[in-house]
Amino acid sequence: MDAALMLEKTTLNPQQVAAASFGNEPLLIVAGAGTGKTNTLAHRVAYLIASGVNPSRILLLTFTRRAAKEMARRVENILASVERKGASPGAVVGKIWHGTFHAIANRLLRLPSSSASREAISSHTARQGCVATSPRRAAKPAG
Repeated sequence: MDAALMLEKTTLNPQQVAAASFGNEPLLIVAGAGTGKTNTLAHRVAYLIASGVNPSRILLLTFTRRAAKEMARRVENILASVERKGASPGAVVGKIWHGTFHAIANRLLRLPSSSASREAISSHTARQGCVATSPRRAAKPAG
């Protein structure tokens, strides 16, 4: 289904539709409580996916786990309400990088790294007077 047509079937106001269909560029939405930010962001993510953006290229950050789960649920519901070919909405939403700031940072830190980056980390920790206990963890020497 056409992404623009998908937004016509919503209850979004004109400003929210403009934000949801902004394009493929990064977008920061700042608005007060009760203004429909969550709904607008969920429609934006669904719009991007319907426009052909790879879900794994979408980063959706929130402050709480509850909000992250709610956002993912809403995106899944929006995608389920639209006729789509291909993967199920749940599978598509599972590819989105969504979560709290801390959870996403933790996920990034746990990504497999190349041997060159491990060597750089080891070299840096040695220069800082740290003892590298593993490629991912460094501890100050006891003393």
